[in-house]
Amino acid sequence: MAEVTVGHHPELIAEEAMKVFQRHFSEYEVYKSPLLSGVVVKRDFAIKKSAWIGVSVALKQEPGKTSFVITYFIPSLIRNAFGGLFAMLFRRSRYKAMENEVKSFIEKAEEFAPLSRGG
Repeated sequence: MAEVTVGHHPELIAEEAMKVFQRHFSEYEVYKSPLLSGVVVKRDFAIKKSAWIGVSVALKQEPGKTSFVITYFIPSLIRNAFGGLFAMLFRRSRYKAMENEVKSFIEKAEEFAPLSRGG
């Protein structure tokens, strides 16, 4: 899991952030995260690179700062049920690469840059 703070953007909502990600990651599937029963972790949307590799993203608004929380996961429920341990052990470098790709995008995206306070 990684967290990237982008300054303070209290006007930013998850749906708008997801649109920015969809434009940038057009080669991947970017979609609203489904609610799974029993899951306590809130994720706003997911970025799916393949049936085995993906990350989920949560927009986190706190007083004075806005952050994105990135968590890698296996997009396919069948593979998740039967190959989750295998994937986590043998594909960890691919998960970390995807996480780093998303993290790098967030850090460089002008849509998430700190707001200037000038006149």
